[in-house]
Amino acid sequence: MRRIASITATLLLLVAIAQPALAQRYPLTEGWTFRNADSTDQWMQATVPGTVHSDLNGNGMIGDPLRSCTHKDLQWIEETDWEYTQTFTLPQNISNKNLELVFEGLDTYAQVLLNGTPILEANNMFRTWRIDVSGKVAPGSNTLLVKFFSAKRYASEQAAKLPFALPGGEWAHIRKAAYHFGWDWAPRLVTAGIWKPVYIDVVEPIRLASAWVKTVSADSKEATLSADFTISSSASTTATIRIFDMDERETLYRESVNVSKGNNIYTPTFSIKKPLLWWPNGMGEQNLYNLALIVDTDDGKELIQTQKLGIRTIEWVNQPDSLGESFYAKVNGMPVFAMGANLVPPHSLLPLADKEWTRLVADAKESNMNMLRVWGGGVYPPNSFFNACDSLGIMVWQDFMFACSMYPWDKDFLANVRQEAVDQIQRLRPHASLAMWCGNNEVDEGWHNWGWQKAFATDTTIAKQIWAGYNALFNQLLPDVVAKEDNGRFYWQSSPKYGWGKKESITHGDSHYWGVWWGKEPFEKYKQKVPRFMSEYGFQSYPVLSTLKNFGNGADIPDTSLINCHQKHPEGFDIIDKYIKDEGFRFKTIEQKLYVSQIVQAIGYQTAIEAHRFASPSCMGSLYWQMNDCWPAVSWSSIDFFGRWKAVQHRVKQLYQPVYVAPVFDGKRLKINLVSSLPYEFEADIIMHLYGADGTKMGVWKDFFEVLPNKAFTPLDIEITDPGIRSLNLVAIVEVKMGRKHLVTTMGVNKPWGKFRAVNPQIEMTTVTEKGKQYIKLKAKYPAFFVDVYNTTDDLVLKDNFIHMLPNEEYKIEVISGEAKGLKVRSIWNF
Repeated sequence: MRRIASITATLLLLVAIAQPALAQRYPLTEGWTFRNADSTDQWMQATVPGTVHSDLNGNGMIGDPLRSCTHKDLQWIEETDWEYTQTFTLPQNISNKNLELVFEGLDTYAQVLLNGTPILEANNMFRTWRIDVSGKVAPGSNTLLVKFFSAKRYASEQAAKLPFALPGGEWAHIRKAAYHFGWDWAPRLVTAGIWKPVYIDVVEPIRLASAWVKTVSADSKEATLSADFTISSSASTTATIRIFDMDERETLYRESVNVSKGNNIYTPTFSIKKPLLWWPNGMGEQNLYNLALIVDTDDGKELIQTQKLGIRTIEWVNQPDSLGESFYAKVNGMPVFAMGANLVPPHSLLPLADKEWTRLVADAKESNMNMLRVWGGGVYPPNSFFNACDSLGIMVWQDFMFACSMYPWDKDFLANVRQEAVDQIQRLRPHASLAMWCGNNEVDEGWHNWGWQKAFATDTTIAKQIWAGYNALFNQLLPDVVAKEDNGRFYWQSSPKYGWGKKESITHGDSHYWGVWWGKEPFEKYKQKVPRFMSEYGFQSYPVLSTLKNFGNGADIPDTSLINCHQKHPEGFDIIDKYIKDEGFRFKTIEQKLYVSQIVQAIGYQTAIEAHRFASPSCMGSLYWQMNDCWPAVSWSSIDFFGRWKAVQHRVKQLYQPVYVAPVFDGKRLKINLVSSLPYEFEADIIMHLYGADGTKMGVWKDFFEVLPNKAFTPLDIEITDPGIRSLNLVAIVEVKMGRKHLVTTMGVNKPWGKFRAVNPQIEMTTVTEKGKQYIKLKAKYPAFFVDVYNTTDDLVLKDNFIHMLPNEEYKIEVISGEAKGLKVRSIWNF
């Protein structure tokens, strides 16, 4: 990584990336109150940014919407109009200044009044609203009133204007997060409120409206870069634009320019010799250049924006080939196998998410991921999320916020979406981690595979209108805006390209495969249904016991009816039980069921990820559904609402290692599969030991091979000829080394995990403290699998858990948080 140098006094005024470089800002987040707009109730204290649900809860008017079954009794909130008000004071010296009132986010339908005068009608929670309030505010006291109107009612009114019903969800008619209306992993909590910061900016006669730098081309010898400066001026003048490297204290570009009245755009090109490139996690360093983009005005002022620039190229290869149609990314010319997950908003009440966005990026890094897909039924993540992705090497597949519904195509709707896209693209385009834009989630699939067209079988004219509207939005408007505002970034119309019932879903583009779970097919089906890029697949599990307790009061195990409130899939419990039984596991208590369900989920994801990785370069991506939760729930998540890793997250950490190997028992045959996502070739030593379940050594095999990037191969494929040996419970352990460097060790067994008859591993456990860090040491007499260390309070966070253990080897696990007291240990032997 590049060093971060101290910044000169001149640069202390630097503002956040993609924000106008303004001389003065007056935050307006304090002193807000709210009430039901249809009553004369007393005004109550409000938090901004916030939501009406969190404000009602904060004032004791409702219970916690995320606990118990409370959310089911809160639907009246979405049918109610709400008012928020604030009185603020401005200094005497603002009288003759140009002022701009900025709402970074209003959820969703709102009228804003300033000193009793309407100044804004807002209709999109994804847009930033800027209002010229020059001459409309006065020195001293001023009053803002924001009236929020029921989004549910507005959606119904808009839908009623059409002579037919659009297929999909009620959210289609409004620009609001779809998951707020409930999903099969989320409660229905249709929020309202000032959900992002609000402030007044002093607008100077000349200002740097936006500035950013992008990579045109790059290799180890030279990078060609293009900058984009937009300068707004109230009069003609002259200025100098500069690009300054704050680490090296070096000016990279300087030019004197003439500035006309209005907006002026300048797009200089410059180069950097021997650039330090930005790479995805696992492929190299995340080098970031700390740049200051500066405008020196003719009156001696400096207008400054900053950018942490990652120099890299990202090209998506989507071309016909012998198998169908490829789909993968090349970073700096190197093909990348995308390893990651789908991300949903980390809270139902979005302003309360706070640090969760960046924690999830850290979790992705720790889990050896290199990509996260931001799903189209949520929200565009905050800048902090993308800053973290830039720093940690997590590429972002960014959906536009459209999901699982057909959408209107009238003039006003499209104009609203166009400005939303402009706002979001301009905000996010400077980030090296932003890998692509995708038009929507499963809208194309819904139209062609979910029976939506059948409703219009008697009137194909309507069907043609709806599909023409789809094309106007996703094949014309959005790609046009991307081409104009973020030229060079890849745009993908819809994910997936084909639905999982179509044969082309395996051979063309990206795929969402839901034959497992929705289709109730066995996990083994993942080995047959290997697409070119798997962008969705998944399986549910229960969370850990402490999270389950937080379904209710946090202290007791909740009853069945309460647990049911936190499972939003209509068949979820039955499907989990079916797969537990099919995999051969058994349980007697709810605590045991939680563990077993997580092991089954881990087995499913392992089966899928191995199938995807070992099919490279034909398959070049594996993004499971889903990484996180928006509330405490039984869901597909690998990390629960409170940030607790499930078993599958620990397994994913191993499955997504840059070099991965797995022994595979296939009938009479024993194979080793190996793959590397490292961007270089190397020679590997591969050693395999074969054991009985009791640790008896039955054989060893070793050899060395050349390993190429993203070209999986099978270095060993032998037949176990003795039926007596095949009938035993066998354990294969494979290690890969590069010279003396250990790369990876994995285990495999010759029977389904739940039917494998493990021997009591007799695990010994001790705790030690070394250099101020606490560790748990484990040692097993016999092979142990999915070893889970936990404590009675269930607050233990370990760097590694649910591990497989070799006999008579010591394992040392770091304690991240919690007390290593009252420790317990379990493995599949217990089940």
